[in-house]
Amino acid sequence: MAAIELGNDRDSSEGLRELARADFGHLDDGHWTTPITIALDEQLRAAARGGSLPYDLLDAYAFERLCFHILLTRGQGAPRFWGRRGQAQQGIDLILSDGATSVVYQCKHTATFDDRALKTAVHKFRDDWLTRPELGRPATFVLCTSAKLDATTAWEERKRGLSNEIGVAIEEWHRDLLDAWLKTKPGIVSELFGDQVAQLFCGGECGQRDGLFQPLKRGVEKRIDRYLDLVAEGRFVRDDRDETLFEQILSQHQVVLLGGLAGAGKTMTAIDLAAAFENGAWRVFYLRADASRDVDRIVDAILSHGFRPSIFVIDDCQRAFEEIERIVWRLSGLDHPVKLVLTARAPPASMDFIESTGTALIWDLRERGQVIDIVADETRYRALVAKRMPEWSSPPIKQIMAWTGRDLTILDLVLDTMEPADFKNIKRLDDLFPKIRKLVFEKETAHAPNLKQLAAMAQFDIAVPEELFPTPFESGRSNSTAVARFVVAGGEPSSLAFHHPSAAELVFRILAWAHGEPDPAQACARDCAEVLNTVTGMERESGIRESGIR
Repeated sequence: MAAIELGNDRDSSEGLRELARADFGHLDDGHWTTPITIALDEQLRAAARGGSLPYDLLDAYAFERLCFHILLTRGQGAPRFWGRRGQAQQGIDLILSDGATSVVYQCKHTATFDDRALKTAVHKFRDDWLTRPELGRPATFVLCTSAKLDATTAWEERKRGLSNEIGVAIEEWHRDLLDAWLKTKPGIVSELFGDQVAQLFCGGECGQRDGLFQPLKRGVEKRIDRYLDLVAEGRFVRDDRDETLFEQILSQHQVVLLGGLAGAGKTMTAIDLAAAFENGAWRVFYLRADASRDVDRIVDAILSHGFRPSIFVIDDCQRAFEEIERIVWRLSGLDHPVKLVLTARAPPASMDFIESTGTALIWDLRERGQVIDIVADETRYRALVAKRMPEWSSPPIKQIMAWTGRDLTILDLVLDTMEPADFKNIKRLDDLFPKIRKLVFEKETAHAPNLKQLAAMAQFDIAVPEELFPTPFESGRSNSTAVARFVVAGGEPSSLAFHHPSAAELVFRILAWAHGEPDPAQACARDCAEVLNTVTGMERESGIRESGIR
């Protein structure tokens, strides 16, 4: 059989070349959000004994994507889309080829499909494909339909006759077959129909895998929101040094660790490099390491989503080093297109840990050349300031580094607040408080005792039980902007924290200053003691022995 020529320079109107990812972007439109609204009766239909998925709510392109995903999970090779929207496709939507033999797939998203429709589809394939020797003769023609087929004698006879006529085996995928396959594929079901339908259709155990890792879309995680905002505003800076190392490591290994001190830019760098890896060909999911301590659940979630090449960014691994080590071990050697990008607060290669927790994982990865040290050095600072303030010809980079403590989280706030002329009168970070306070709290004064107590704990990277603060932070208009920007909730048990300890320290110092407390260290000790005493009292009343603080 003639092999299909891939990546050639034929005129695109012929439709004979294998398509690059950019050519079938329409199949990933809406990839991260459910493209349809699933009504309650449709959900119940999926949950019923012997129930079926609501394929009729999909459009034709979503059905093609469904068939593509199923092929990926069957382990028979990498399928490819054939042709693009509005282009002649020779009666074929997908192709699976090893260079010697091939199987072609035609996707028919219709409510009904009978033996006459089969004849029409096969004849189109015969006339448009088989008459062109350069395309090669596939071993099998597979008709994929969302319709429910009645396997009658007329159907089987028509299929056998058509197969003999064209000299190619004919198979069919139909609704009952799709339902049987997808019962054990909650990741695919969730992407097309949503988590609720996946849980109802695949069962409670399968549904538990969904909703843990978050895709790179707005509204699911503040760190993702911040990254997307910076990219959309053209303010994100990618360091070529990081990108080169990242591509080298992840092309050869399953795991890469981005280590560094607090505020070095590990999280933003990890998300950005994962999204850009191999020109964006991999899907990216995000998880804070302390969101769950259930290793089985995390591994199941990774494997559930891993039916397509996927990168999982697990952030702040220093909060759960033992669990992360077990996850890395469990995934090693598995034949799944899955890669892990870990971030952890870790000392540079020339320094060592005082505490031993997590050192085994970091040492092992460092010995294998799988660690990238992210450092907020002068080069990185200069690039960030130049991107944000291109009109500033000679910024005092070393002074800015001193004011912000080599912390990019604080630098981000400072650059949001200041103009180049403002820096002339700055001697220390406290001199920036009036402007930063107005940015964070949207007014000249700030009184937020609950937020101040949370910030006191969070600057030490400590999360506190959500029930400790029964009055929602948002109820105070003066601090709603700060809460929206910095505070995160979640984990097990549900707790509150700041998305970054550097931001917590800055907010605490601003609030202590605004509350008239001249000694921030003394104010911090007092607030932390009050929080700890409150938690101890709650545990004593409820009989809980283990603290909810983590």
